[in-house]
Amino acid sequence: MKWIGNAFVYFGLFFVYQSTIGSRGSYTTSSVLSGLVLAVPCLLLGAWLIGKAQGSEQADRDRNVPDVISDRSALFFLYLRPFDTTNRFQLTDAYTNLFSWETWERDGFDDIERVVSRTLEATHPLIALGRPGEHRGAARLPTSDLEWKVAVLDLIDRAKLIIIVPGPNPGTVWELEQLTRGNHLPKCLFIMPPSDLLFYRCADGVLSKEWDILRSQCNGFGLDLPEYRSGGALFRYTSTLSQSVASRSLPPPDPVQWKETFQELLQCGA
Repeated sequence: MKWIGNAFVYFGLFFVYQSTIGSRGSYTTSSVLSGLVLAVPCLLLGAWLIGKAQGSEQADRDRNVPDVISDRSALFFLYLRPFDTTNRFQLTDAYTNLFSWETWERDGFDDIERVVSRTLEATHPLIALGRPGEHRGAARLPTSDLEWKVAVLDLIDRAKLIIIVPGPNPGTVWELEQLTRGNHLPKCLFIMPPSDLLFYRCADGVLSKEWDILRSQCNGFGLDLPEYRSGGALFRYTSTLSQSVASRSLPPPDPVQWKETFQELLQCGA
């Protein structure tokens, strides 16, 4: 279905191009309007088909999670975050334009998690605890309130790489404590969420106070978080000692640039 959607988008963009800059200055108002009449239905239908296909892909990822977890030799990445951050750190339109394919793949579920998922999906599955179907990005593994800590401890031990968005809620603070006390920090990449940045926006305001509360909580078990930066950051502890930190600014919402930044951080202290 996705390739059909891509085809409709291609033809829509072709009609726009041919009726404007592709005409090399010979376009008229009527030719532009005629091009738009052909282009708009193609673009809308294409975007709808792409969104439907992406929803089906997410459903497949969610459905396959139990098989991945049951295979003790399977390689996967783990995504930890406060549940209330789902779709909270959204992408702006600063990096897109009419002729960017990413523009037509946006379907209302586009945030930092989605970028992380696209960055890693070609390597190993990205798994998160949660409700299947609630979002698009990491595959969701459902757990009960009584069993989630056991599940997290197992996933932390087995994950090849852990991506974590820190937050001051009790569950995430507990996860941070287990990562610290279990000497798992070197295989963690931390996302300091942005509150003010060209490419990303926080859905509900400034995060500096939340981060200050979190830093105080983490100090209690020996995790020294860096000071908050409004533009956010990616950072990693290069040893089990939380004082050795390598950091990078958040890249634009391009999976290629995120992958390069991940690789740079993972090579620090290696």
